[in-house]
Amino acid sequence: MYKPVKTGYNGPIIKKEEEPYMFTKSQIELQAHIEAKNAEGKKWMDENPGSFYGMTVTDPAHWADQGITTVEQYEYQMEYYGLFDYIANLTSKGNARYLLSLCTTIDDLNAVYSDFGAQMDIDPAWEVEKQWCEDAA
Repeated sequence: MYKPVKTGYNGPIIKKEEEPYMFTKSQIELQAHIEAKNAEGKKWMDENPGSFYGMTVTDPAHWADQGITTVEQYEYQMEYYGLFDYIANLTSKGNARYLLSLCTTIDDLNAVYSDFGAQMDIDPAWEVEKQWCEDAA
């Protein structure tokens, strides 16, 4: 439905009214899940002054635009992003994309994490990098 919102030089400016979103049960559960995670993060920040926890958008419409409508999809995506960043920071974004390209479940991500970690443990170049990181800390 369209309605005039104001009058311009050439007559009324017509704007489409926004339709209210209707969310599924899984989307409402997703919103509650993210709100609970944000509350945990806020509590952690309160208990650890000077620390930071990035609050996550809770709007189900935001996540639906990304194809995420369930808690499981959300958790998979968060794990994917975390593992991607971890691998990319140690190697390259291309390597991270390659290693994660066939992952479709949390179990797949866990397998890549285990295999990648085992590979890093035996790589002499990684041992030097790991020692440098430990010394820097």
